[in-house]
Amino acid sequence: MFKIRLLDETLNKIRISHDLTREQRWELSKLVTEAKAKQAADDEHFLYRVRGAVGRWKIVKLSKKD
Repeated sequence: MFKIRLLDETLNKIRISHDLTREQRWELSKLVTEAKAKQAADDEHFLYRVRGAVGRWKIVKLSKKD
């Protein structure tokens, strides 16, 4: 993957991601929306991100760096 960044300017914008089914995309989208809502409602300055292997995602609470 690091070699992609070394390519010509027109090709170094290529990104690699998982090939998800429709149900997996829907589940991931739902979790990302939930994580954004948790972060917006949080007064303790934490970040909420979706992490994990494909199909086994979970929302993780991370501390913000100042």
